[in-house]
Amino acid sequence: MAAPAAAPAPKPAPPAPPAATPSPVPPARSGEVHDVGAARHDFVHAARWSAQGAVKVLGEVDVGSAELGGLATVRGALRAGSLSSKGTLDVAGTAEVANALRLEGEAEFGATLRAGAIVADGAVRVRGALSATESLRSVGSLEVHGPLSAPTVSFDGRLLVDGELTAREVTGTLRDDSSVHTIRAERVTIRRGVRFGRRRRLSVTLLEAREVTLEDVDVEYLKADRIALGAGAQVARAEGAVVSRHPTAHVGPVSRSPPPYGLFR
Repeated sequence: MAAPAAAPAPKPAPPAPPAATPSPVPPARSGEVHDVGAARHDFVHAARWSAQGAVKVLGEVDVGSAELGGLATVRGALRAGSLSSKGTLDVAGTAEVANALRLEGEAEFGATLRAGAIVADGAVRVRGALSATESLRSVGSLEVHGPLSAPTVSFDGRLLVDGELTAREVTGTLRDDSSVHTIRAERVTIRRGVRFGRRRRLSVTLLEAREVTLEDVDVEYLKADRIALGAGAQVARAEGAVVSRHPTAHVGPVSRSPPPYGLFR
């Protein structure tokens, strides 16, 4: 008789997946870091961080409070209880300041910025969303490449917002040409300002509020309970009660064409 066929060898068990490497736990905020002159850090974790000069952080910053003067560059995320910057601040990652954020000079944030109360005096650019839980005040130029939200927003200068501005109250004085895609608020007051002898304008695609007072503002669609149109206000379409209108204000489509060559108006 023929010998019985040998049983097939069992298949080898698949290799076990490698054990997950636990994420490193950042050290607790403790101690103080003082930088004077030129300094370079892999990261900064401290209860307090002060810097005067030129400092560069390759990773993240996690501090209780920070006082920066001169040039500060952060390549990672930034978290702070409070932060004050006088000079130039450049943050590549997300930024979160629990309480007060004060900016004097120039500041650029490469992602979202969240803070409690924001006071900016100079030129600030945010390449993501900007939100403040208490208030936002800007003197100079504020540029936001995303939505902006805060209980109160006030500006004196230039305001550029690609997304929607949401607030309870918005007040502003125009010192440079500005634009906001959408404004939703309870009360909006925009006043004309003069810079270098020329009045500046704010353009808005959609504005919805309970009460509005507008000067030198171009709005494509305006919806409000009470509408006060001051000097130079131009509204293509309005829905609501117009309680006052300056002689130079206009409601309805406007056709603008450049003046003929050699003429100025």
